[in-house]
Amino acid sequence: MMSSKRLRVMWVVMGCLVLLPSLAAAQSQISGTVKDESGGVLPGVTVEAASPALIEKTKSAVTDANGRYTIVDLRQGTYKVTFSLTGFSSVVRDALELPANFTATVNADMKVGALEETITVSGQTPLVDVQQAARTQVLTRDIIDSLPSTRNIMSVGNLVPGIRLGTPDIGGSRSMEQTNPRGHGLGTTHTVQQVDGMIVNSQENSNQQSYYDDALSAEVSVTTSAQTAENQSGGMRVNSIPKDGGNIVSGSVFFGGSDGNWQSGNITDYLRTQNISSANGIVHIQNFNGSMGGPVKKDKVWFFLAARHISTDEKVANTPEFLVAPNGDFIRSLLDQYIRDSLGRVTYQASQKNKFAAFMQRTWKRKGKDFGFGTDPRAGTQRDPAHGHYAIGDAKWTNTLTSKVLIEAGYSTAYQHWTGFNQPYNDYARTDPRWLGNAQKTDTALNINPQCAYTFGCTTWVSNSQDQRTEDTRRVVIGTVSYVTGTHNIKAGVQDSFGPVVVYAPPG
Repeated sequence: MMSSKRLRVMWVVMGCLVLLPSLAAAQSQISGTVKDESGGVLPGVTVEAASPALIEKTKSAVTDANGRYTIVDLRQGTYKVTFSLTGFSSVVRDALELPANFTATVNADMKVGALEETITVSGQTPLVDVQQAARTQVLTRDIIDSLPSTRNIMSVGNLVPGIRLGTPDIGGSRSMEQTNPRGHGLGTTHTVQQVDGMIVNSQENSNQQSYYDDALSAEVSVTTSAQTAENQSGGMRVNSIPKDGGNIVSGSVFFGGSDGNWQSGNITDYLRTQNISSANGIVHIQNFNGSMGGPVKKDKVWFFLAARHISTDEKVANTPEFLVAPNGDFIRSLLDQYIRDSLGRVTYQASQKNKFAAFMQRTWKRKGKDFGFGTDPRAGTQRDPAHGHYAIGDAKWTNTLTSKVLIEAGYSTAYQHWTGFNQPYNDYARTDPRWLGNAQKTDTALNINPQCAYTFGCTTWVSNSQDQRTEDTRRVVIGTVSYVTGTHNIKAGVQDSFGPVVVYAPPG
């Protein structure tokens, strides 16, 4: 639990209200100016935004003395914007596509007319957000589904110009590990991962991204420069906008994979002269994902559920895939691994102004063997899914107090725990002579030894006498108040992150 000292600090900071110009962390907005035929501004115009993406169906605002309005806390989706004022014909802007983390400028000119008259305006969605300086690229669900992407949140930034991956993710080959995205010279230690504006990096210095089920993403926004003040790092920010469900039960299923036969070989005659007989390769890639969402109670409570299985088995360079060790052990020497997860999300519209949303995802990871060339597969680190599990989640409350005041509070957590060990595990006492016989042995050159599985020798063989354990838990609490003035937004808030990181490896 948070200490009383931290709680006092939170309330003091909130009380001081150190003003920071910013937009809401995860929501989009529609703003603009309403004028009459002569060009004069129109105060008192009711502006209503309606969309199936909103659990409350509609949100509205009233123009101020300068004819300006802003409708905040909008989800990404297709909107119908209606402008109405007594004595003037209503104006409707239909089929407005609103991306995530975007402020769409929608102006209107109203003319005197009968109440029953309505003018419908058709046009393209504004392509440029003129109200924030941050460089944000929104990856819509259509883009993610249409392109042959890896559907991996750790490498989704590869679709954005200017972003490079430290370790290339070819067709999903890095689904099991970090891809280390980099932009503007800043590496993975400066990448912030968020879900609905809530941080889910497992470590405070942001160098450990969390596994995240692609099915939950309605859109993903990637901000590469001019980060807002509440961002803890100057590097890229990956914010996944989650699906809420809907008033109609619906679902989707995705199947993808490869058996490695589509991968070409790049071993040349020169490489063969350097004793390189085979390259790293893919044995298979599997990605099975299913999701379903719908109403628990229409216009009140929505749910979303998803489950996924990803497996990437890899060949190790210069290592035969099948071999028989001198002691007769049959070994399939490949990196066999998978990730499985399940998640649930609930969105609750408590009232017209109050909304609660929460999700939790649990992940299990397996690594049958983790080794490189020269290491006996039996000496490679293993990770059992019973001892390699992860979880992320958040809970968020949003209150649209008035058309100018937005209050947000939330809690997010990221949890990683895994224990790696070798097989057969050396469980002899250190005073037992058998412990030394079963201890891991290493050499700087390939060493041919009866305990080595390879005929060409090993650099590492026999099991390790130590296990590896990582416990990494992070909890983040935020509270913000945003005030919309009509020309810009003012935001005050506080964020506290706490949770220990423990990495353990006994001596030996």
